[in-house]
Amino acid sequence: MLGTLFVILAAVVLVGGLLSRRRVQRTVEGEDPVVTDELLRSLLQEGEEDPEPLDEDEIRKAEDEFWDEPWDDPEEWGA
Repeated sequence: MLGTLFVILAAVVLVGGLLSRRRVQRTVEGEDPVVTDELLRSLLQEGEEDPEPLDEDEIRKAEDEFWDEPWDDPEEWGA
């Protein structure tokens, strides 16, 4: 009885694995779209109408300040 249950569960897991592998393979091959029309519509509705452009000089300055900060020495592993 218990052996039959394990065989049935193994078959279910095997079939599920094969189906998910096929779905991934179809997506990689380009048969199934990654972005569907419904997803694209919801992204366009929720997105900003007129986003402000990024200030690259300010971003560069903040990044330079971040990297110029002093760093603590790492602690020894297992200490």
